[in-house]
Amino acid sequence: SPGMRDIQMNGKLTPKRLVKTHDCVSEFSNRYICLWRDGRDVMVSYYFFCRRFEGFSGDFMDFLKSPRKPVLSWAKHVSNGCLNSTGDSRIVIRYEEMKSNTRSALMKVLGFLDVPVGEKRIQNALRQTEFNSLRKSEEDHLNRCLDPEDYFFRQGISGAWTEYYSKKHLE
Repeated sequence: SPGMRDIQMNGKLTPKRLVKTHDCVSEFSNRYICLWRDGRDVMVSYYFFCRRFEGFSGDFMDFLKSPRKPVLSWAKHVSNGCLNSTGDSRIVIRYEEMKSNTRSALMKVLGFLDVPVGEKRIQNALRQTEFNSLRKSEEDHLNRCLDPEDYFFRQGISGAWTEYYSKKHLE
């Protein structure tokens, strides 16, 4: 289910709301931001998420073949939200683009949302969303360190799928 946040500007609530969800955006009628990541990396990330939070115990190939049908689910989600809608109702941000030029991606989002933000807040946001800051926040919240594979923020890189896919996976 979506997580909803109120948006404040100058300390006052606005009629705008921010909804973070993995649900298909066809369920929403308002403007939205589609964050689109390489599907192979998504599968690796989702595999580790399911191992940690949903009790999945098989290997990566078992996961890809599981009744969850993760590949089809991801393809449907991206097709509905990122590829099949047009006009000014959405912007698409590639995860890889966000990783390589975080400031540019942030400015694109702020422009789309028409949210004026000062340079100091932009710099603060960029610092707080660096991988090491996110990992440290997770450690502080849990009050302990985890096995590196059990973090929600596991690696913070693009292209990690090459460590998990074999030629058989890609066929």
